[in-house]
This record gives sequence, C-alpha cells and structure tokens, in this order.
Amino acid sequence: MSLRAWLVGQRPWLAAFLASFWGASLGVSSASAAPRDETVLLIRPAPGARPTLLEAFNRLQGELRMHGFEMRVVEAPRPPSSATLERFADQGRAVAAVAFVEQGETTRVDIWISDRVTGKTTKRTIEPGADRHAGAVLAVRALELLRASLREYAELEPGAEELPGAHPERADAAVRALGQVTAPEHRWGVGVGVAGAGSLPQGGLSFGPELSAEYRAAPWGLRVTSLGPAWGGRYEASSGSFDHRWFGVVLEPRWRLTGERLELGVFPSLGAIRWDVAGTATEPFRGRADAAWTALVGAGAELGASLRPLSETAWAYVSVRGLAASPAPWVHLGEERVRLGSPLVVVGVGLRALF
Repeated sequence: MSLRAWLVGQRPWLAAFLASFWGASLGVSSASAAPRDETVLLIRPAPGARPTLLEAFNRLQGELRMHGFEMRVVEAPRPPSSATLERFADQGRAVAAVAFVEQGETTRVDIWISDRVTGKTTKRTIEPGADRHAGAVLAVRALELLRASLREYAELEPGAEELPGAHPERADAAVRALGQVTAPEHRWGVGVGVAGAGSLPQGGLSFGPELSAEYRAAPWGLRVTSLGPAWGGRYEASSGSFDHRWFGVVLEPRWRLTGERLELGVFPSLGAIRWDVAGTATEPFRGRADAAWTALVGAGAELGASLRPLSETAWAYVSVRGLAASPAPWVHLGEERVRLGSPLVVVGVGLRALF
C-alpha cells in the first residue's frame, strides 16, 4: 500500500489537504505531455449531481493532469453501464474510463480498465463513506486503484494468446506507463537559502540571503541568482577599521548530471556586485563611507538531494562559487591599501522547489 493510500484510509481529513496540494499543479503540469495511447476517459457527472461527485471529478482531473496523462471528458445522458464505458473508451482510444455515477441515494465511481495481456476489461467500483471529505477521498482512492490495477496487469508475463475483443494497440504501452508512472519533468524552479562568503585576501566573513529562479531543459538550464545583501565583513588595522557589505546578481548557464535522488550541476557565473564600505580612522586620518559597482565573474558547482518521499518537487542543495570582482575594489586605510573580493568564495545552502 502506498503512503498516500494509507494516509487517506487512516486519516480521511488529510485527503482534502492532499488533493488540494496536488491539485494546485493544474496550471503548471501539461495534460498533453503523455502520448495519445495513454488517454484516460472521464465521464462528466450529470448536471445537478451531488457536490461529492463534482468534487471527486475535479480533483481526479488534477491528479491525472499532474502525472502527465492526456484526458478526454465526455458527456453521458444517463449512468453508463460497463458496455457503455468500454464503447466510450474504444471511440476515444483510451486505456481506461472513469464514470461518476449517482443513482437514487447512492453515489459511486466506476473504473473501467483494459487488460493488455488478456484483452478483457475489468470494472472496479468505489463507494464513498459519509465523511465530509468524501469527494477528496473518492478522487485519491480512484487514482490509487487505477494505478494499482494497471500495475498488476503490467507485472503479468507477456505472450498470452490473443482473444476476441483484445485491444493490444490501445492498452499495451499505456498500461505499462500508467502502472509505473514517472513524474513529469519540471521546467521551472525557485530557490531560497543562506550564503556565507569570505572576501580574500582581506575583508573577513559576511552572511546574507541567497535567492534564485531558473529554467531547466535537461541537461542544460539557466539560472539567475541574487547573493546578499551580505553583512559582517570587517577589517581592522592600527590606523583604523572599516565594515563592508555587498550585494551581487549573477546569470549562470548550468549543466547538470541528474540521478534518481541526487543532482550535480556546474556553471559559470557572470554578473555585477555592489560594495558599500564605512570606515573609522584614527588621527590624523578621517573615516568616510563609499560605494561602487564592479563586474563579477567566476564559476561554481552545486550538489542537490531530493526530499522524496516528503515532496516530489523539493530539493535541498549546497553550492560553492569562486567569484572575482573586476576591477577589484581597494579600500585606503591610513597608508594601507586593502583589496576586497578577489576572490570572493561563496558557500550557499537552501531549498529549491520545482514546478
């Protein structure tokens, strides 16, 4: 039993939260990402159907769309029979059909599934309880039942005799795909973290936020990252001291090597950085404040780790960048000249969310 099925079975109130969370991806997941052979047919509830069925219908659309499967919605003038479901699926070349049925005081979800091995069809039925989250429970259980049933068929040995009524051209690849669903590729991402930086050869340590936005097209990607504002940098000498803070923005084309749970990326960095310096001097010198923008160039690497099973789209990361301000800023402290940010070593840790 999957974690989602256990949560829904043991904690019905979680179903509403789960369905709402996964349903939020309706606007960013493409229903047309799957081939036509992976179509799932949905029979729309009759006009005036109970809110439970309407909620289950809408939430199941979101679940299927999130997993990248094409859907077709058809109207039925009356509750469909098994033969009607099969006819609808044949007409739409679908691997499965789902009907939301209301008869008298009862409501149910009927699921028709094509067996790629025997060519026969199987009908499964889900009836909701009296819980106020029955619509969300129906949607989640329907998806789990659909995937579990198709997985059972996919695990059977191939080579069964062809039987009358078989539809191998419709069910073969689609059943395997539905039984072993892979997450859709996520093209966009945002990140938030904390960066610590050391200004070499002088300038000390500073800390600040790290924010990013990216577009991913495996194995390449493009990311914009803001570093800072970073505070804490300080330098002291006999003639005085100064504090500095900085803020940088870099554009980073990325190449990444992705595994099931880990991701390694490397990238050049090109951008700009602003330095703000405030000095305190001893007599006969006088302290002052100043600021300047300079170019920022360098390169870096990042290691990411998936947070599954907690989340399918969240990653933790640690990154290292070696950057250099060009031209390098110099601070005059009495008769001493102090160079900042050449290089600037930045280490970041944080989380990324993909969508």
